[in-house]
Amino acid sequence: MDGDRGLPEGDARIGQRAAAGVDLAADDPGVQVPRAAGRVVVAVAGDGLRGPAGVYAQIRPEMLNTGTEAGTLRTPGWRGDGIAFNEARGHPYANRLGGHGKGRFAHQNLVTETQTPTNTPEQRVQVEAVIYDQVKNNDEIVQYNVVPKYAGNSPIPHEIHFTAYGSKGFTFTYILENPAAYVRTGV
Repeated sequence: MDGDRGLPEGDARIGQRAAAGVDLAADDPGVQVPRAAGRVVVAVAGDGLRGPAGVYAQIRPEMLNTGTEAGTLRTPGWRGDGIAFNEARGHPYANRLGGHGKGRFAHQNLVTETQTPTNTPEQRVQVEAVIYDQVKNNDEIVQYNVVPKYAGNSPIPHEIHFTAYGSKGFTFTYILENPAAYVRTGV
């Protein structure tokens, strides 16, 4: 474990390499590095049974509000009706921070989450707004790391760990509990 960030050794190494601008896709087929608008985003694919293993992004002011809403992708564990089951296709790398919910890399950035109160308002207010405001109001570059945590064979993360480190000294850590990963019953 990387004691400073609480990430498994490999995840910490990927985050450090991403922050340095290393193109990880060249040596690891499970890692995709979309590059656009000056951004470096590393999305680590899951193991085929679960959702994404992590997202590491360097967020700059020009990236804000450039992401996309969640499309119709069926995330691992999704039961098919977000309203009936109070589920969301949650963006670990939020769309307002530049994360995508549609297109080529969407499957590496969407997980099944409880909609209310987990995705909204908790994740939106306690995580996304804090990072967004830090980048926008302080013209700060933020290294943003998100690691979904899975229990057993569940395809839905029971927790999502967020960490961020800014170019001007900003630090942030938050653990989001996700009830969608626990006992699931129909409505």
